[in-house]
Amino acid sequence: MKKVLFFLFFFPFWLYAQDDAKYLEGAVPVIDGKVVFQKEVTVPNLTSEQIFQRIQSWMKERFSREGCHLVYQNAERGQLAAIGEEYIEFSRTTLALDRAHIRYQMTVRINDHTCLAQLQNISYTYSVVYQREPEKYEAETWITDKYALHKGKLNRISGKFRRKTIDFAEDLFTGLDQALGMNTPQTAQPQQVPPETAIATPAPAPREGYQASTPDKLPEIIKSMLPESLCSLETTKGKVSVTWRGMGKLFGKDIASIAIAENSLADLSLEDGNTYLISFSRTDGEANDWMLIECRKSGETVEEDKVIITGEILGIWMK
Repeated sequence: MKKVLFFLFFFPFWLYAQDDAKYLEGAVPVIDGKVVFQKEVTVPNLTSEQIFQRIQSWMKERFSREGCHLVYQNAERGQLAAIGEEYIEFSRTTLALDRAHIRYQMTVRINDHTCLAQLQNISYTYSVVYQREPEKYEAETWITDKYALHKGKLNRISGKFRRKTIDFAEDLFTGLDQALGMNTPQTAQPQQVPPETAIATPAPAPREGYQASTPDKLPEIIKSMLPESLCSLETTKGKVSVTWRGMGKLFGKDIASIAIAENSLADLSLEDGNTYLISFSRTDGEANDWMLIECRKSGETVEEDKVIITGEILGIWMK
């Protein structure tokens, strides 16, 4: 009888320990210093075109929610990319809701019958009642083994972020499995498939009155000024106002994104592979552009009445 009572007493703790195991050492993969969850799926009964179409359809639906966007799709290269902003929830009661805002990037590369999906560039914003400003974390310095584990166990705060991020990655990859008709969804496991090597943007040619730069050398204060500046797109058919969406890395290349009206002149005159110039000017009426970014269009996606244009950065110039 005592043995039975002993077992019943420790049974819940045993279950918790078993459940906790998948979140411990090695559960968050780090490749070249970056947190990269990835899933490789082989579908022998589908062509690469069929795989692309199924994933494209799934991503359009999955990333249609507020804060999420399918930002790049190229059927010829078998590449798709999306960015997301949503909440991960830690606990909920009648009086309190504990959650964090997560930002991330998902890319998919298709080659023959295989696709490689990657979840990376993960960051969090977390509001706490005793602080006026929310706390901000990067996955690399918050949910990795070094920061989220102590003596083989999850830390109290960063550990809950680690747990929910792993669950989030599993859910995302399960959706991908189901889109490809996989009968048994597989758990997202850290695979040692290296991400596409980043390609540094070469130094651009000089422009009179401007100083050349590259994305990796732009100060953060300059980047923070871009959304507050007047942004325009210059093509061979004219110059139109656009909305700046930001810079980033996509399939190893530096990219810039802008939003334009779906039926604007710029949209009608800009094809994949065309080059264009994004210019930034001051909002106080100063006519001269203080910054220029030259791009080569690599893709677009429609978001309500806007078209999101993604382009490879060819050069940056500042005054």
